Amino acid sequence: MKPVSDLTQAEHSVLMHIAEAPGQQLRQQSLANTLCWSKSRLSHQLTRMQARGLVERIVESATEVQITLTAAGLVELKESDEAHAAAVRRHLLHLATEEELAALVRLADRLKTVDVQSLP
Repeated sequence: MKPVSDLTQAEHSVLMHIAEAPGQQLRQQSLANTLCWSKSRLSHQLTRMQARGLVERIVESATEVQITLTAAGLVELKESDEAHAAAVRRHLLHLATEEELAALVRLADRLKTVDVQSLP
């Protein structure tokens, strides 16, 4: 069976966060913080993704780099969304009880307000 998308899980995560940002653009440091990745890990990932035409880096200053989703990146992300959603349904939603799903929703709501940088 041919995969629906050539995106890795890491690439999907990066593209998803950029796509959800205003203007489909995000500061590189903000993206690293959101993903809880080191600057080095993200930099290497972005280099590979930039070579594939999925993202663009815009250097704004010596300390600020903006990451932008390209048209090709958006196409790849959209193509992978259906497979991703099906996997979530198959591996999580169909296995969980109503009580477990309610707890998951409560936890997700709480996580939205947590500053990951302040965690131990």
